[in-house]
Amino acid sequence: PPASGQPPESPTVAAERARLNALAGALDGAVKTSELAWVRAKQLIDRITTMRYQLFTRNLFERKSSPMLPGVWRDVESRMPSVVSRIGYYGGDWMTWAGRKSSEVWMVLGGVAALFTILFLAVRTFIARRRAAFQGIPNFFERVREIGWIAPARMLAPIAAAIALYAGFDGIEMIFSPWGEFATTLLKGLLIFSASAVVLSCLLAPRQPQWRLIPLADRSARRVLWLAVAFVGVYVIDTLLVEFGRAIYVPLTVTIAQSFLTSLVFAGLLALLLLTPFEPQVGPLRPVN
Repeated sequence: PPASGQPPESPTVAAERARLNALAGALDGAVKTSELAWVRAKQLIDRITTMRYQLFTRNLFERKSSPMLPGVWRDVESRMPSVVSRIGYYGGDWMTWAGRKSSEVWMVLGGVAALFTILFLAVRTFIARRRAAFQGIPNFFERVREIGWIAPARMLAPIAAAIALYAGFDGIEMIFSPWGEFATTLLKGLLIFSASAVVLSCLLAPRQPQWRLIPLADRSARRVLWLAVAFVGVYVIDTLLVEFGRAIYVPLTVTIAQSFLTSLVFAGLLALLLLTPFEPQVGPLRPVN
């Protein structure tokens, strides 16, 4: 408003000032209401988290039926619709954000694929040239020395791609709640699986018996290799499923059923490994060249 001694303002300006003051008051009230709602929501989130931990502790020490009984599987069947609904909700939310950032997501995926391809071809070419220059039949210590540098070299491409994928998605803010811990577990799982598969492949060398460190026949080496890799794969998948269940709050009964099924798969792989004939490597080895 005009100061004292100044000419009075027009009725239009006074009415506009009154309208703006009323609007500012309404907006200030809305802001305070939103802040109050945010504080109440945070308090409720903390309370829900505490209740979840209490419920988990209670369920953890509660006596459950054996997975061998049909009652457990009926309970799992009754709870699966809610689990599927949560997967659809959280997965749909992530896909919505991925759609909004589709160009950035495809850029990250393309960069990771290019990085993996370049490193994989470069390492394979280098190893092929290095082994082509070797003459004769390598002895045990020469094979150990070769594995010492070939294994880290072959790990380079998958490990670099996994780290780049995690860093890329984190850089474009596609790793958010509740997927933070799951993404970290996925990265660890990829690193463990890549390193284990490469080391097992170098030790058994199913296609290059002259570089095989464990003296098994070709058929036994191939079967032991895929069984050992399957063991690592099932372990990584089980770890991912456990972390995924934590992310979407899977009921404890479903987790028990998952652990039971994983144990059955492990038992089946172990039985196949025990039934594998460990035939020794016989006959003279072929020279490398």
